[in-house]
Amino acid sequence: MNFQYKALLADGGEERGSIDALTAQEASRRLTKNGLLVLEVEEAPPPISATKRVRRTDVVRFLDELTTLLAAGITLVDALDAQSLNQVNSSLARIAGDINADIQRGGAFSDALEGAAAKLRLPPYLLQIARAGELTGRLAEALRRGVDLMQYEERLAGEIKGALTYPSILVVSGIAAVTLVFTLVVPKFAHLLDSDVDLHWMAQLVLSTGVFFNNYGLWVIVVGALALGLFGARLMRQESRQRWINRLAALPIIGPWLSESETGRWTSVLGSLLSSDVDIVRAMDLANAGVRIDVRRRKLESALQGVRAGASLSDALQQQQALTAVAYNVIRVGESSGQLPHMLGSLASLYEKNGRERMNRVLALTEPLAILLIGGTIGAIVIGIALAIAGASDIQL
Repeated sequence: MNFQYKALLADGGEERGSIDALTAQEASRRLTKNGLLVLEVEEAPPPISATKRVRRTDVVRFLDELTTLLAAGITLVDALDAQSLNQVNSSLARIAGDINADIQRGGAFSDALEGAAAKLRLPPYLLQIARAGELTGRLAEALRRGVDLMQYEERLAGEIKGALTYPSILVVSGIAAVTLVFTLVVPKFAHLLDSDVDLHWMAQLVLSTGVFFNNYGLWVIVVGALALGLFGARLMRQESRQRWINRLAALPIIGPWLSESETGRWTSVLGSLLSSDVDIVRAMDLANAGVRIDVRRRKLESALQGVRAGASLSDALQQQQALTAVAYNVIRVGESSGQLPHMLGSLASLYEKNGRERMNRVLALTEPLAILLIGGTIGAIVIGIALAIAGASDIQL
């Protein structure tokens, strides 16, 4: 740990600095051996990050480290104290300190965590898992399941972003190339529009588009930027994101991929909650709340009503056609053997694998489609210019 000190020198001067030591007493002894008269030793504040925004990755790392400390036998208060001192992000360190202060005042960890849920943007299932872990005396084990779920969601989001990166680069590069052609090349042949040459319709279209872009290119860029900004702002709203997710889920190739991912997350959350001794009705309610596709969520909510009425989970899901035949059989085996949480975890792994394979197939189709679109656009421009030159030269192609 790092300590800041203030001491007197032999000549009467004052010295301030910092020193690494395990305790304040050790720091004082080391300073005294160096001939200093120690006046004050206090623990150095944690370093402050350039940004105080708490990111999801920071929260997952914080909970992962906290769970590791608890599993090693360190008390919750000491673990939170260490986290509040060692966090690079000052906002996260302050939140950890506030949670620790609530616990030292006699509050429950789950209640303190719930009070910080909005700042940490915690999923609802993590709070329920923490509460169940406290009741059963297995907080570290329960938190580990919750952290694993959050890491799974982070990994899934990262894979989706990674899959879309290369096609996005292709599209942006294609737009830049087309813009350069329209700006630098096409205007050189624009005078052919005012001549008496009988131009092919494709040549007229290319040259007219080039002239329009050359005259109003700045406005096109401004309007395009405003449209993208408006689209991004609308996506910040939950209702707009929900509509787009439902539209994508209805597509023939992307839809099954999203469905596999959603089902994998649902089974993983449900299995983790049941492993933490959360009752099945409450566990299904929390798991259903995380499903983003409306059609699938309605089926799962109807299945929940069946479970409330006394039906088994497998029968309720099969009656609503919420999952697949393999899933019904796996869940039925888990119910009969008393290993339902374990079987749900295995099912989640299966869905995760299938979802990754579907993502690779979508990516395999997206890349050539992007290349074909860009190449076709540039090819059409080149053909239009060639037809214009041929028309001007009276060459019959």
